[in-house]
Amino acid sequence: MEDVGRLPSKESRVQKLPLSGFEHVRVKPFKPRTERQAQYKELLAGNDLTFLLGPAGTGKTLLAAAQAIEDLASGRARKIFITRPAREPEDEKLGYLAGPLDEKMEPRVRPIVAAFERFLDVEAVDDLLGAGIIEIVALAFISGYTFEHATVIYDEMQNTTPHMGMLALTRAGRECRLIVTADPAQSLLPAHLDSFAGDLDRFRGRPGIAFAEFGLADCVRSKLVKQILSAYQNPC
Repeated sequence: MEDVGRLPSKESRVQKLPLSGFEHVRVKPFKPRTERQAQYKELLAGNDLTFLLGPAGTGKTLLAAAQAIEDLASGRARKIFITRPAREPEDEKLGYLAGPLDEKMEPRVRPIVAAFERFLDVEAVDDLLGAGIIEIVALAFISGYTFEHATVIYDEMQNTTPHMGMLALTRAGRECRLIVTADPAQSLLPAHLDSFAGDLDRFRGRPGIAFAEFGLADCVRSKLVKQILSAYQNPC
C-alpha cells in the first residue's frame, strides 16, 4: 500500500548549478522510465523524508540521486551527503581497506556516485566531491553530524539495525531532506540482528514523511533481472 504523502504543485527545473565555481555545470534532466518512477520523483520533491523501498533494478538509487542533484541545482540544498552501511556478506569479506576514510567508503558508495554521473559530467561530480559539496560519510561515525541545508542519501539501509537507523535519521537539522533506500529482501545482517527495513511502519502517516514502494513489475534494469527476481519470489 502506497503512502503518497504530500505532492508538490509544481516541479522546477534548473539547467545549471548556482554554485560559485560551478556555474558552467549543466544539469541533465531526470527522465523517468515508468509512470511509477515519475510519480515517486514528485513524491520525493514534496516530502522531507522519503523511504524508497523495493527490489533490485527498480531505480531507487537513481531517483535518490536525481532529487539530490535537483535540490543542489535549485538552491534548496547547499550540500549532498551520501552514506550506506559498511556491511559485507559473510562469505565475501574484503578485509581491511587501506587509505583515508573517504577512500575506504568510496567503493561502497560508488553506485550513488555513478548515479550522479547520469545527471552531471564525470568531471563535475569529481570536482563536487573534491570541493566537499558532495560528501561521503561513514555511517559508523555519523553520530557527530548535524545536516543543515542539505540533502542526505542513506542507501541500502536494510543492512543496518533499527538503532543505527534512528541514530542516522536524527542527524537532520534545518532545511534538510532525507532519502532512504532499502531492499528488505536483500539484508546482509546476520540472522540474530533485526533490520532497520523491518522497523519502518512507525513512520507511516506522519506529516512530511512518505513511502515509495516498488514491486517486481517495476524492475527496469533488464528483462533478465526481472526473471531472476521472479524465480526467487515465485519458485516453481
